Amino acid sequence: MLQLAASVPGTSSTRTKTGLLEAFVAAGPAVQRAALRGLLAVGRRPRGALLLRRAWPLGQIVLALLTLERYEDPHVARGLGWDAERVLARGRELRGIKDKR
Repeated sequence: MLQLAASVPGTSSTRTKTGLLEAFVAAGPAVQRAALRGLLAVGRRPRGALLLRRAWPLGQIVLALLTLERYEDPHVARGLGWDAERVLARGRELRGIKDKR
């Protein structure tokens, strides 16, 4: 069974839009922007998520986008084993670049 965004922690209707997801949506053509914004708004609500469950391709798209949105939160990313600062430091170390901080 497809798990939709409303049942994923951190993707409730109270969660605010984040920069990268909004930039992704804004980069699309006008019709697609409106459709994506609408789907994301529906997917953030429990009843909307249940509605999207009946149209599984749309629900799957919404779940994927809202799940990716969660990874922007550094605490969530670190909990999953991704620490952007550590990756950048390792890349600088490999290239021999001094940290500018």
